[in-house]
Amino acid sequence: MIRRRTVTLFFILCFLFTMSNYTTLSTGAASQRSHIKPNLAQAQIALQSQTDITPPYVIVEFPDNGISTKESTIDIRGLVIDEESGIQSLTINGKQQNFSTKGIFEKKNNSLIDGLNQFEIKATNKASLSTIEILKIYKEPPTPPPDTTPPTITVLQPKNNAIVDTAKILVSGQIKDESGIDAVFVNNFEVVLASDGRFAIDVNLVFGLNTIHINAFDKNFNEAKEIISVSYQKKENLVIILSIGNIKAYVAGVEKQVDPPPYIRNGSTLVPLRFIGESFGARIDWLPNLGNGTISILLDGNNISLELRNTIAIVNGKNVKLLTPPEITKGRTFVPLRFIAEAFGADVNWESKTQIITITLIR
Repeated sequence: MIRRRTVTLFFILCFLFTMSNYTTLSTGAASQRSHIKPNLAQAQIALQSQTDITPPYVIVEFPDNGISTKESTIDIRGLVIDEESGIQSLTINGKQQNFSTKGIFEKKNNSLIDGLNQFEIKATNKASLSTIEILKIYKEPPTPPPDTTPPTITVLQPKNNAIVDTAKILVSGQIKDESGIDAVFVNNFEVVLASDGRFAIDVNLVFGLNTIHINAFDKNFNEAKEIISVSYQKKENLVIILSIGNIKAYVAGVEKQVDPPPYIRNGSTLVPLRFIGESFGARIDWLPNLGNGTISILLDGNNISLELRNTIAIVNGKNVKLLTPPEITKGRTFVPLRFIAEAFGADVNWESKTQIITITLIR
């Protein structure tokens, strides 16, 4: 196409030149100048009639437009063609790209990001006409490694190896897993989780040792297990037997020694506070700098405060009148039997003939 246009232009110019010389020979120098200008204008018109008005062609041979790949880079190759004026430049995403004399180009290792990637391939010919081809490539995000981590089980209650005195307990906790929880079972009963993964369910116990199984499965079938041991023991009444003036005592049938032994003062039976309190499982604190010396007793949420030589005791914040104040005997604190037993919620039985005191703490 280019060669044909060049030949045509050559013949037109030769024709105009011949006509110009012929005119010069016929009419002289003055006439020659008058004919040259029109003949040059005719040549310019002829040249303009041959101007390239067709943009170049861009052919992408690889890759196909709209493909999906897992690779992080990709090669782009193709062909640019312009048979009239020829290719002036080629750019890919605004950067100059080399091409061969036949219009072949190749750009290697083009980086890809996850998702959609666009490449603008622009070819411009020597007549300043351009063609733009948009190449779209989708990069698939990397496949995450398989989830092999089981859920996390946190048991809020009961504590492992707990001892309880009821036939039913509440089992509660929380399950967490990044992939999501599929199901949770407590002793083979499926439980419903709250939005934060918490759960709670009542579990019946048998007398003695109980095993509570918690199984949690995530969305990828990973399983977590937790085993809690709980002992159900029925509380038995605690019985303490004391005798006036006798150092022998019995706590739940077991012989103990209490020295000094209980005694009677001003018609009131006084018993050793620490022996009684600790047998009941109470916490006893001695505060020597408070008043005349104060004893603080805490049992099952009941708070008792006694002061030596003071007939006013404080039970759960209320004043209680004592017939006989607490006192120290042989280094031991003695308190009125009936007051301390009733403060602990115990029953007292007094055998006047044998002077035997039976204290029963009902559980």
